[in-house]
Amino acid sequence: MTVQPYSVGLRRRVLADCDAGRGTAAVAKTFSVSPSWPARPKQHRRLHGGRRGGSPASRRRPKLAEHPRGIRQPVTAAPGPALAELRPRLGVAVALATLWAALRAGAQRSHKPGAPLCGTAPT
Repeated sequence: MTVQPYSVGLRRRVLADCDAGRGTAAVAKTFSVSPSWPARPKQHRRLHGGRRGGSPASRRRPKLAEHPRGIRQPVTAAPGPALAELRPRLGVAVALATLWAALRAGAQRSHKPGAPLCGTAPT
């Protein structure tokens, strides 16, 4: 069974009841939540000033997000450099795994799916 988070509307109603002076146990019973849960939205509001969770747009961007073509150019110009050799050429301090993931994400197919890789069809 997958547990779903409580809705923003429920959180607002719980906070409104708590602000109206009702106790945590009474609010929990009214909204059929655990007795300790109404304290969580109150604590979140106290710590974060009433802000909700950040949107995906406000999260940190990957270091290589602004270099999509800059990563592929050294590889296509001189194929075969090791990732450790490629990293200083880019001038961005990232882990080798990050560089590898960016190269894989930007890689384009050079053949049709299902076509043989060697270029010869079976007879």
